[in-house]
Amino acid sequence: MRYLAQPSARIFRLRPVYTVIYAAAFVVLLLTLALIAFNPVETRHIIPAIAIPIAMFGACDIADGWLSWRTSIDRGWRTLRRGKAARAIGFARGLFGIAGVAVAIIGLLAYDEMAGSPRPGTPSPKIAAGRL
Repeated sequence: MRYLAQPSARIFRLRPVYTVIYAAAFVVLLLTLALIAFNPVETRHIIPAIAIPIAMFGACDIADGWLSWRTSIDRGWRTLRRGKAARAIGFARGLFGIAGVAVAIIGLLAYDEMAGSPRPGTPSPKIAAGRL
């Protein structure tokens, strides 16, 4: 992502897209948690507030890990790595991202279960009670 670093000198800088998405997910997380803190809501509403940014973080990690593994180039913590070390870190980052997305999906499924919505194909509680 390109942005204007110094308007007077017209100097542009580049930011990796995953850094921008990390920042956006962090802002979403802070805003939703602040809304939940200042608005009395049910506890179950915290689940999507945390699961959605975790899914965003995980998706970025998957993409960054795949690119590091594929190109054998990794940049992290102000260090440029090449070769086998970059591929190993990329592979680990991809696995970590998959785990993050899986946790987010499990959280969103739990939120759906806590909402009390019937699953497709199951009779509503009123119909089930009428059969007894």
